[in-house]
Amino acid sequence: MHLRRRFWVLFGCAVLLALLLPLLPLAPFRQSAGALHVLIYREPATPPGNTVSLASPPTLWVQLTDADGRLVENADLQTAANMTTMDMGQLHFIARRMGRGLYTLRLSFTMPGPWWVRLEAQAPQYEKASQQLSFWVQDMAQPTLHL
Repeated sequence: MHLRRRFWVLFGCAVLLALLLPLLPLAPFRQSAGALHVLIYREPATPPGNTVSLASPPTLWVQLTDADGRLVENADLQTAANMTTMDMGQLHFIARRMGRGLYTLRLSFTMPGPWWVRLEAQAPQYEKASQQLSFWVQDMAQPTLHL
């Protein structure tokens, strides 16, 4: 008799758990990360060959959008820059949030020569996106030919 009561108690608990199981999330629902697109505009517009002046480097305007072209707010935009021919130590530029998915950053190079600038953007529920730009920085006091 004692065994029969334990069976029914265990059976009742199993049925109750089976009925409640669909109500309990076993794993948190995770939405897949969407694609993040980085659009870059330069001011002033960089001439062919991406030659810029050491004295007055360009300002970059960065716009972040999703795959459907909607603006992405509240992103973290990180930058790094270095010379391509010698390691000068990475430079980092501060991106200012202008609103509506738009950020601005003023470039500032330390010496003439070939440089790369990498932008990395991360926003909640989006995959990290990065883009790398190349510049030829020249000292306008001593113009040089870059072939």
